Amino acid sequence: MIHMKKGLFKKAFTGALAAVVGFSFMPAAESMIAKADDQCDQGTQDGLDWELWNQNRQGTAKMELTGNGRFIAEWSGIENYLARTGKKWASNSPTWESVGDIKMYYDADYRPNGNSYLAVYGLTRKDLVEYYIIENFGTWRPPGGQGQVGTITVNGHIYDVYKAMRYNQPSIDGTATFPQYFSVRRDNDKSSKGVIDISEHFKQWEKLGLDMGSELYEVSLVVEGYQSSGYAEVKTNYITMDGKAINTGAKPDWIDDPIIEPEPPKPIEPDANGHYINETFESGEGDFAGRGAATVKSSSAESNSGSKSLAVSGRTDSWNGAAINLDENTFKAGESYGFSVMAMQNETSSEDFKLTLQY
Repeated sequence: MIHMKKGLFKKAFTGALAAVVGFSFMPAAESMIAKADDQCDQGTQDGLDWELWNQNRQGTAKMELTGNGRFIAEWSGIENYLARTGKKWASNSPTWESVGDIKMYYDADYRPNGNSYLAVYGLTRKDLVEYYIIENFGTWRPPGGQGQVGTITVNGHIYDVYKAMRYNQPSIDGTATFPQYFSVRRDNDKSSKGVIDISEHFKQWEKLGLDMGSELYEVSLVVEGYQSSGYAEVKTNYITMDGKAINTGAKPDWIDDPIIEPEPPKPIEPDANGHYINETFESGEGDFAGRGAATVKSSSAESNSGSKSLAVSGRTDSWNGAAINLDENTFKAGESYGFSVMAMQNETSSEDFKLTLQY
């Protein structure tokens, strides 16, 4: 059981489950899956999901969120690095056809030094597909010239289309074999600002025989680097589906297209007992997820006042545990909130219980 209400910070424990309240840290949702030594930070802001990943925590890897899908990326001395913001569907994934035309409006001050690219990135499921729409790149042209299946024209720009395969690689569905699709703009037409008609790429890929799967898992704007350095200020990352904005922030001034902007999000209201979060896990995991290598699952093996609890397994480090993202419209800096957890442990351990609030 986990309670959260406004007031003084307090803690109540009956064991050491290492429940964590704050931005969750989970494995990267791509073939370059996060390992214990990797830096992998994730969260949500202004209606979008964001992620910073740095393989082996090597070199310098920074990502500064500046709101409404915007961010500043900076890297040097890295092995593999990525920073991205976009939309993920952890459950109830729609088909890409059902959400209407997907468009991304982007503007970036992109300065790579070596192997890097600025792209649309995403995944589909059933069947699993990893895809890229490469708008700009550094010294190496992905994916390396092999596997070209055709050429398409979208928004007046020519893209070379490639298919590559990943064999028995880590993925969001575990170890799997799956294809990668690439649309790559011609070298003399690289761009760091414009509009990308993502759905049109999907349609033309399917005409070339590239099956897009039946469920849309992610669409995002990514800055990636491999054994390189660079800087990118993403000044616009605005995503629409069927003419409706996914971002909760205002439409950037330079976008002329008519877009239906969402109403400002409303703060969460506490229940009669003053609880903003009161999770008993009777009907599932709620909004909790695993942090680090940990996985979480509603379980009837143990319980407190009800019939179920949240079981945490797979921890490989003391900071691994259960995590929940705090709603930014409800939980404000400078205010006080109380947190309480009833927890137990079914294995012997010398570790202390702790709640961690992470900014």
